[in-house]
Amino acid sequence: MELRFVTKEGNDGVYQGTMLKNQKHGEGCFFWDTGELYVGDWRFNKMEGEGIFFFAYGGYMIGNFENS
Repeated sequence: MELRFVTKEGNDGVYQGTMLKNQKHGEGCFFWDTGELYVGDWRFNKMEGEGIFFFAYGGYMIGNFENS
């Protein structure tokens, strides 16, 4: 299995980071069309591990994300 770095557009935003088996996995950023941003760890398409979530209205949340 090989991790690869990609920039991928989806229906609701853009992901830039590593992927495994065509799923977000490892470190990456997701920019939602709504203006939100997540920077951190991914595990099989879910926000999982250390990360920062930036809300569209200007706030942010730093922490350990699980199955998000």
